[in-house]
Amino acid sequence: MSDAVHDRRPREISNAELTLADIPSVSAGMSEILDFALTFNGYRNAGSFEACAEIARSKRHDTLSNLRTCLFFAQRAEHFTAHPVPLNPTPKQRAAHEVRVREREAHRLDELRQLIALIRDKVSRGELE
Repeated sequence: MSDAVHDRRPREISNAELTLADIPSVSAGMSEILDFALTFNGYRNAGSFEACAEIARSKRHDTLSNLRTCLFFAQRAEHFTAHPVPLNPTPKQRAAHEVRVREREAHRLDELRQLIALIRDKVSRGELE
């Protein structure tokens, strides 16, 4: 990978350095939230991909580190999830596909915003573990 690709990745921010100003608002858009998710390495925090996935799947929201791990894993899932259009779709099939994609994205954005709200709450309380 070129250095230009690496330069676009947000710098990591430790829990101890994290401030409310670093965290998107609860009304932020998908790209802003996904960019923020990359300020924390959930794989490193959890110790492995599998452990990171387990924290995210079990929705461990007890600590700031676990919340950020959940957000990080959601970003990675979003990055690797494709929304393929059916092969040679009819206009009706294409329209139905687009509706499903929009509904999924709206639901996903709600979930991400909930994580952001919980992260903001932990930081505002000084619960930085």
